[in-house]
Amino acid sequence: MSMPLHWTTVPLSELVDVLDNKRIPLSASQRKHREGSVPYYGATGQVGTIDDHIFDEPLVLLGEDGVQFFDANKPKAYKIEGPSWVNNHAHVLRPRTGLIEFGYLLHFLNSFDYRGYANGTTRLKLTKGAMNSIPVQLPPIEEQKRIVEQLDVQLYKLEKSRESLLKLKLRLNSLSRSLLHHNVSGNGDLYSLSELCTLITDGSHFSPKTVERGFPYITVRDLQDSGIDFENCKYINEDSFLELERSGCSPKPGDVLFSKDGTVGKVALVSSTEPFVVLSSLAILRPNSSLITPEYLKLSLRSPEVLEKALGMKSGTAIRRVVLRTLKTLEIAVPPLDEQRSIVKFVDAELSRLGSLDNQIEELIDQHENLRRSLLHAAFAGQLTKEN
Repeated sequence: MSMPLHWTTVPLSELVDVLDNKRIPLSASQRKHREGSVPYYGATGQVGTIDDHIFDEPLVLLGEDGVQFFDANKPKAYKIEGPSWVNNHAHVLRPRTGLIEFGYLLHFLNSFDYRGYANGTTRLKLTKGAMNSIPVQLPPIEEQKRIVEQLDVQLYKLEKSRESLLKLKLRLNSLSRSLLHHNVSGNGDLYSLSELCTLITDGSHFSPKTVERGFPYITVRDLQDSGIDFENCKYINEDSFLELERSGCSPKPGDVLFSKDGTVGKVALVSSTEPFVVLSSLAILRPNSSLITPEYLKLSLRSPEVLEKALGMKSGTAIRRVVLRTLKTLEIAVPPLDEQRSIVKFVDAELSRLGSLDNQIEELIDQHENLRRSLLHAAFAGQLTKEN
């Protein structure tokens, strides 16, 4: 990144006092016996409270591990003040007065590109040595203050605008739930799923070895509101596919898939004629065409009331799970077939309209993130001040 000629590049170690040697990590069980009101901080923020403090001053904490260093939208550093306790997952930095402003340091650390500094295979770590060598692009202290003032104003405006967009997303989600509630839930005679479906089964109870290309192998993460995501799914070889197909793990067009394990309640209608198999976390439901259409079954399973009933049947503690044998007893209100088709036509059109609005909001949120990154880039290239 280029910078004005009157700026300098200084290693972070020359601008801060590193107080890592004062950190004291405590386990959750240890903290349980030391309950108090003093914040206990970790890599990305407060993780609990305790009865005593190590620090009692304004400080900047920079994640050491457990931080998404390579995600430009994720924070890596944050400010604390007052009595506090810090564990060994965050570096503790005290900016040196007259050399670097708190706000400038904080914004810089949250915009810095940590590639080549944070390393690790399964868990990224920023060592003290690597952190100390971070090159800070440093203007004079008064210019730092002006940069921080402008950044704070502009970032605040962006954040408030982003919050408004997120509220709109929540409102759209609420409208979708309300739409399903008023048009699907409780409309018609009650039938259990075992009465409405000629087949209720699930997928493979073991995970076959995946290959680069072959037959699609669908899991919960591949279910989307619009259908099944075949673009990013895993694949298995022909022998594994044929074995799973014989065991009934291959859905047919018109079947409905319902996630009953992990993220319970994701639903997709099978429309593809291409063969594929599914994992046991997905239930395969084959509607009885004389009672219910596949499209209406899909909408019913998406309704808030039906999902709440399904979650009431869950078992297990660590993972949300709906047992197949009890899923069969799940009751759904079903109107006549002609009415089902009318309801599906109306609801699908409205959900599509709401989905389009949601996509537009997502694009605006992405634009906000791009603006934020551009603003920070401009700040540390000296483009927010007149002294260039």
